[in-house]
Amino acid sequence: MLSYWEVSAINETPGVKKEAVAILNIAITSSQDVALNENVDLFVANTDLSGTYYFDEVEVYEKANARAIGDWKKYADATFDKETNSYHAVIEKGSSLNQDYSVRVKSEKNVSAVKEDEILKEGSYSNAGNMSATTYDIPYTAKLGWEISASGLDEGALSLVKAAIAAQEGGSEGVYTVNKTFTAHVSGDYILYFSCKAKYVEKEYTFSIAGKKAVAKVKHYLGTDFIYTNQSASMHGGGSME
Repeated sequence: MLSYWEVSAINETPGVKKEAVAILNIAITSSQDVALNENVDLFVANTDLSGTYYFDEVEVYEKANARAIGDWKKYADATFDKETNSYHAVIEKGSSLNQDYSVRVKSEKNVSAVKEDEILKEGSYSNAGNMSATTYDIPYTAKLGWEISASGLDEGALSLVKAAIAAQEGGSEGVYTVNKTFTAHVSGDYILYFSCKAKYVEKEYTFSIAGKKAVAKVKHYLGTDFIYTNQSASMHGGGSME
């Protein structure tokens, strides 16, 4: 029996990484934990039905510890078989039939530091002349999700790239908005200045598809940074909320 599940995005640090992006996880199970008495061919269908576009570098990973999350080890390289339009690997004789495998595409990924140069809302509120402290509600719209930009890729190659990136980023491509309200405290005879900025990282993915390099960029929103400052003629105060 084969079963499939989605791969979630993981926390990252800035820099260039060479890694394998999971495009499919496969669980092979049986009623008994038996060992194979001969080699078994594992074929994973190519999502490009025409067979024109395919990943050049694909690896198969094996779950090293069934109880440990993320404990995988490389099992074999998978080669593209044009005749069957699929990626082919061999499960060797003596292996357990009850096993989890992850089919992954090799890629290079460049992750930027967190950026906060996109202003969602900014302004001020004056409590000057009022000696009593007060609060001020600031409605704003936060951005979440991620989006891909790529140029120079045919539709077939772009489809493969998007599928691989979606498996890495988690969920479906798209940026959505959420309406929120931040309540700021304003001291008596003070003026409130505020700025709400989107937090995001930029990622550049490089794949090898049918002998050519395919590059795509991702903008992944991480939330907001709300910065505010109380100012008066004699004192200053402030804070921030993520």
